[in-house]
Amino acid sequence: NKIQAGTLNVALEMYDGTTWVDAEGKTLQFKVNGQIPAEGTQILWEPGCTYELPAVKIVNKGNLALKYTISLNGVQGNAKLLEAIDFTVKVGDTETALDQLNGTLLANAESAPIVISGHMKKSAGNEYQGLSIDGIAITVNATQKDSEYDSFNNTYDKDAVLPVNATASGNLTVTSNSTQNSAVVSGNQTLSDGVMSVTYPGGVKLKTTGEVTGDTEKKTTTVNQSLTYVGATPSSAMASITIGDGKAVAQYELTLPVAEDNTTPVTVTINYAKGLTGVQVYHSGTLLTTTANANGESAVYDAATGVLTLTLKHASPIDIVYNAVVPANAKFVKTLDELKKALDEGETYIILGANIDMTGSGGSEQAIALKDTTIDLNGYTIKGSIFSGSYSSSADGTRLTLTDSAAGGQIYSKYRLDGGAMMQHTAVFALQHAVTINGGTYQSNNVAIVCQVQNTNAAEGVIINGGTFKGSNDLIEGVNGLPGPVGGCVKAVIGTVTINGGTFEAAKYGSVIIAKSGSSRCDTVVNINGGTFSGACMFDFGEDHSSKTIINVYGGDFTVKSPEGGAPAATSFAYDNCTHAALVNNDMFELNIMGGTFNMDPTEYVDTNNYNVIQNGSTWTVTAK
Repeated sequence: NKIQAGTLNVALEMYDGTTWVDAEGKTLQFKVNGQIPAEGTQILWEPGCTYELPAVKIVNKGNLALKYTISLNGVQGNAKLLEAIDFTVKVGDTETALDQLNGTLLANAESAPIVISGHMKKSAGNEYQGLSIDGIAITVNATQKDSEYDSFNNTYDKDAVLPVNATASGNLTVTSNSTQNSAVVSGNQTLSDGVMSVTYPGGVKLKTTGEVTGDTEKKTTTVNQSLTYVGATPSSAMASITIGDGKAVAQYELTLPVAEDNTTPVTVTINYAKGLTGVQVYHSGTLLTTTANANGESAVYDAATGVLTLTLKHASPIDIVYNAVVPANAKFVKTLDELKKALDEGETYIILGANIDMTGSGGSEQAIALKDTTIDLNGYTIKGSIFSGSYSSSADGTRLTLTDSAAGGQIYSKYRLDGGAMMQHTAVFALQHAVTINGGTYQSNNVAIVCQVQNTNAAEGVIINGGTFKGSNDLIEGVNGLPGPVGGCVKAVIGTVTINGGTFEAAKYGSVIIAKSGSSRCDTVVNINGGTFSGACMFDFGEDHSSKTIINVYGGDFTVKSPEGGAPAATSFAYDNCTHAALVNNDMFELNIMGGTFNMDPTEYVDTNNYNVIQNGSTWTVTAK
């Protein structure tokens, strides 16, 4: 049996007035009086004129179906002139927008003729006189399309992502004291080639070998910027990053003319690819999210438009990780109604495609999962509460999994009452077993996660494998007597909470772990195996107790912070809300520490016959003997 790899081979051809010829690497001349002039002929633009390029077409010379995009890029010279020129495209007899110039071709097929025209606006003024641009490139990017069948179907390559390339040069106005190799951008300026736009705010320090020219008031320098597709393998900067199963990566080399000591972020906007899920963008091996990091850098991907927006102080390399395969049972939702419908109909895998705000939604600010499902935040935000199961103790158990395949996804809840009715109570409320959280950010000015399982299988409750859990510093409206923001991270009322990892940060006066037993039929248990924890009170044992409450600490990094400054009080470490004093283990409460690192002495809660407590300065570490 012969095995032969399919061939992906795309060509760009142009009509020279007589026949179709290969256009790759050729200079396309704008027609003058309907004819292609000699190469190098100067084209003189003036308001109202229209110049047309020779017709081009895309030819599939391989034996695999492909999908393609076409872009105008590679602008060199003074990009300001582009402001005065409108480009239009006609494919066959149909006029289309330049940013929608894409299509598909079966093996050995070709596109209709494509004609690109430029029209100089009649309103163009004298400020464009003497400016010139050249090097405009027509770039075709192609990849395989879902057409050919393997032994099962033709969808195995439906998620192949088109590579993107862009290159542009242009002039930036710089400050009056700028010199070669030491230029600072003056005012907000943007350079674009149709695929990539880069905005340079005033103050950006450039690294340029180009000459700084012009008089004292209007000095300029020529800069180069590019985005180059390297391949479908991660860059060397990703050596320590694990790319999970079902993920693909696209490596790019991004070049920007900024100095190594530049401190002002620039904004890079790329027309990338639509409809991707689980998008994560790494810059030099550092994950960028929608929230700017300490360096002021961030990344925002819009699946609907395909636009990727990067805010960077420097560039290169860029690794884009995304879901290579979207689960076959995935249901995409973009509105609250779509989310609720998907939950009501028992969709088993739900992916957010937009931010969803439940606030003020007709008295229903919770979305309730009554059947087993997974919700992938996919980098988007839900404002409201997600409930797992019902309050009925006789209801069937519901298993809910929450994840975030792209960085930046979160559920944000703001506790409030309306006419005595609880609207938003918590980001996630586990009423049935079991809620598993694998990633994402969860935040509330009450408590981010509440475990209060109602069925008889209380051994299962909430399992946290990763993510970020925050107590919001928003005040709870209409509640008197609070010292300030009291948002907590995790509250166990009935059932077992298991924490294997994650970051937990309470609000200014909030408690990180709150545990109280609200049922006489079972103990409330919190098992902590790892994670990073910080807040004004670390372990808060609630007020009402029907049975025993137990917290077992096997590992983790714990930092108690005094909201008023200075050293935290003993009650800040473990607080008995019944006696309003530091916790002492008794018949109703147990705090058992068997591992972890602490900034307060945990010895009182350590079985010193079996475990060591080692102090190093202001840090205490618990290990097994």
